Formats: sequence, structure tokens, C-alpha cells
Amino acid sequence: MEVRFTDVDSQNHVNHLKILEWVAHERVKLFDRALLEAGWIETLDHVLVSITAEFKLEIFYPGDIEILSYVDKIGGSSVHTGYKVMYWDKVAATVSCINVFLTEDGLPIQVDERLRGELNIA
Repeated sequence: MEVRFTDVDSQNHVNHLKILEWVAHERVKLFDRALLEAGWIETLDHVLVSITAEFKLEIFYPGDIEILSYVDKIGGSSVHTGYKVMYWDKVAATVSCINVFLTEDGLPIQVDERLRGELNIA
């Protein structure tokens, strides 16, 4: 992904909120892909309940970043995910998220075997 000029703040580096926005985009892609493959895309939703970030390097414009996403742990109705934001082949930030799957009524639901399988592959 290319760093855009509009990602840069008044201190001339990418703002930490922009990095979290990039991670949010990857998080949604990871879950939507898994839900689609497991056959749940129409009936389940996922929400973020916790996020922790550690910023290690400044990111500047122009440049390119890559976000590596992975599943750390699958609980009953929660899925712990991790992300590494790579900048010039170095880890610029690490982010951990706890996500919960919900029914159409907004109630937490157990992660079934089909979805677990897709998340372990993702």
C-alpha cells in the first residue's frame, strides 16, 4: 500500500490514527473473507472490543507499507488478531485486536467449526 501525502500530519510523518485506520481496513477484509468462505457473510457481524498498538518507527511520505495480519487465538465468541505494519522491511507498528462475532440481533455467538477453519487459514 502506498503512503499518501494526505496520510501525513503537521509533524511530517504518518499520524498514528492513520496507521490504525489501515489496520482496521485489513481487519475487516480478514473477517469478511472468512465469513464469506464459511457461509456466514449475510448473518453474522464482527465488532472490535479492544485494540492495543505499539508504534516502533515513524512512517514518512513517500513510501510503501505492508500489513501482515494473523489470528492469535480463537475463543468462544472472540477472535484475537494481530497485525504488523511493515515499512521498508522493518516493523513500524504492531497492533493486537479482540473481536467478537454477533448475530443479527447483536448478541455474541460462538465461533463455529466452519468459521474457525477459515480463520485458521486466513
